[in-house]
Amino acid sequence: MKKLNYALLLTIGTALFLVSYKFDDQVNIFFGNTSLVFFDFIMRLVTNFWIVLFVMLVIPSFMSYKKDKRLIYLFLLAFFASFVLAFVLKLIVARPRPFETLAFPFTNMPDYSFPSIHSMVAFSLLPALVRHLPKQKIFWVVFAFLVGFSRIYFGVHFLSDVVFGAIAGYLIGHFLLGLHEKGKLWAK
Repeated sequence: MKKLNYALLLTIGTALFLVSYKFDDQVNIFFGNTSLVFFDFIMRLVTNFWIVLFVMLVIPSFMSYKKDKRLIYLFLLAFFASFVLAFVLKLIVARPRPFETLAFPFTNMPDYSFPSIHSMVAFSLLPALVRHLPKQKIFWVVFAFLVGFSRIYFGVHFLSDVVFGAIAGYLIGHFLLGLHEKGKLWAK
């Protein structure tokens, strides 16, 4: 992607984030009063971090193994880069969740809301998945959006947490995909 396109995407992303921030409370109130049994079941599956990893990291890795083993490294790099950045941002921003604070297992550190790690991870994998596994393009995009939506649906994140996570994750994934395609990440 050219620098102009990155600037445009960053500008649009910033605008979306600011708009979403304005509607955080209204969106949480709306979904706090909404519940559909079948939808709850589907969203519980999609919001499970292990299922997200299995669907968007493990399965694509197996699908890509014979095609190009380096894609697996790209998937792992996108995952770890987005996860670590999201975790660090959570500690810096320290935005409380929309409900009582959770704690990270074993550390008893508070689990903050901003940004959504789920969204950041799912969207960081999206560029490489869409490019290298295009037959499932619609599935990858829909699944990533459902992951983000599930976090809002259950009230564990504000809309702006998910929007920021999705945009930042996508930018990370796209940047790493560009480096991968130029051969700048590892030797061929």
